[in-house]
Amino acid sequence: MVTPIDEFGTQVCVASGVATAKAERFQLLVAALLSSQTQDPITYAAMQRLHQLGEGGGGLTIEAVLATKEERLDELLQPVGFHRRKAQQLKRVASILRSRHHDDVPTGLDELLALPGIGPKIARVILLLAWGKVDGIVVDTHVHRLAQRLGWAGATMDPESTRRELEDWIPRELWGKLSLAVVGFGQAVCTARNPSCTSCPLAAECPSAFKIQPATRMKMKKPPARLEKEQQRGKSNSE
Repeated sequence: MVTPIDEFGTQVCVASGVATAKAERFQLLVAALLSSQTQDPITYAAMQRLHQLGEGGGGLTIEAVLATKEERLDELLQPVGFHRRKAQQLKRVASILRSRHHDDVPTGLDELLALPGIGPKIARVILLLAWGKVDGIVVDTHVHRLAQRLGWAGATMDPESTRRELEDWIPRELWGKLSLAVVGFGQAVCTARNPSCTSCPLAAECPSAFKIQPATRMKMKKPPARLEKEQQRGKSNSE
């Protein structure tokens, strides 16, 4: 089963033939930063545009970002969620990596969290993909939802609480693999609105199986009689 994260996830957003390991790690950081509040295909498309940065299309590097105006970055990022803010953050991150980290991605969670736009989830994604380091289970909206439905964690609105509960009983050696696998499963099978319980291999053990109400379209409210008459009168006058 191929899922959106397999085709468009952060791990496949690196340019083919990237010149250096540092450049590869930076591209992974950028893709992870852009992925927040954005669907994977949109992030992937934005990354392809960013790969054309630099003199002669030299690629997405710290140097290229620093040399590009923020307004141009904003244009390239659209329609990424909060693209204007992320263009600002991208410029600041590039500057910090140059001045404090020798043009490289930090190897520690606290150092990553100190970067603009990088929260706990994104920081753990970067550590996992850029450095192969597992500093906890990555809990995004899909992992959080599945943990609730499967009864893996108690009812909470806080992904960090879910992460701590999962880490209490899931063996550490599975944390990295579980993060990527559950995200894909949530995208393709246990979706937010219309989960495919009939084809789910976990349905027999899932306490939420066949209990999620299918999504329905909201019906438009009929306008008040007075407004409806005014609309009809305006239409008649225009004819």
